[in-house]
Amino acid sequence: MSMHIFIFGAGYSARAFARAIAGEALSIGGTTRTAAKFATLSAAGIAPFAFDGKDVSSEIAAELARTTHLVASAGPNEAGDPVIAAASGHMMTAMPNLRW
Repeated sequence: MSMHIFIFGAGYSARAFARAIAGEALSIGGTTRTAAKFATLSAAGIAPFAFDGKDVSSEIAAELARTTHLVASAGPNEAGDPVIAAASGHMMTAMPNLRW
């Protein structure tokens, strides 16, 4: 099975997950709040994307469109779960390849 994994909130635990499944995935993308952490994600084999917890960028939307496996590991903010708040529309309508 070809896996294109996308991780919202590619922190410590999500990077460990990515390392564990790296050989099984065709690609792994993940978000961080700051571009300063892009090098850390890249070193872990994760294509980095900036996510402010509010808006899904066009780059993230394009990545979600090809995602087969979605991991939500972003910490909550004052308003609750930022992934559900910002990306639920994409999850419901714009992820034709989503398996889990």
